[in-house]
Amino acid sequence: MKKISLLLFIYLIFCSSNAIAQFVPPGFPNTPIPSGPGYPLAKWRPGYFYYNQDDKKTEGLLKLVVNDFDKKIKGAWAVMYKQSKRGEKIKYTTQDICCFVINGDSFAVIKNIPAWGDDGLIAPPTYAMDFAKVVETGKINLYKYSGDWVVEKDGQSDLLTQLHFNVQMAKYLEDYPALLHRLQSNQLEYTKDKDDTQAIVKYYNEYARINLK
Repeated sequence: MKKISLLLFIYLIFCSSNAIAQFVPPGFPNTPIPSGPGYPLAKWRPGYFYYNQDDKKTEGLLKLVVNDFDKKIKGAWAVMYKQSKRGEKIKYTTQDICCFVINGDSFAVIKNIPAWGDDGLIAPPTYAMDFAKVVETGKINLYKYSGDWVVEKDGQSDLLTQLHFNVQMAKYLEDYPALLHRLQSNQLEYTKDKDDTQAIVKYYNEYARINLK
């Protein structure tokens, strides 16, 4: 009952927020959004979702699939739903639902998603909105989208890159000088051999809950 009440409260945030994260459910272990058909969420799993227009929770069997219709508007990913094993299959996109949980993993809608250009640099947004997996929530929200990190705080967001990680993250940590120092002195990194991104966000949010009210 407590979990349902929390999700309903967060749904109200979804309805009123203009930030990149339109829904902020509890964080879950770091698992990337699928990059191929072998991803576990391609199988039918128990879950639930909320429609965009109301706070109705709909339960059943869900799976995450590639959205091959009108990708530029609705995103690269869609959710298939059926009420039971033999139920009718219905496809939902970001135009239909705001958020969903599959087998305990929470997904939210993020907006204006950057993409990688042919030159290896971040290009203008490819999708107006799409689904991303929620990894950490708090004063800083962290998402996993197609294998990349997306970080958001106070309506500002970035798709993080290894090349520019220190510069990108520094602006989110200005009100936690000790953690900012650890980042700038390379004690905490995001490289091909080491990824401290989730730990940084977790440290910051724990600090913020006590010191940045």
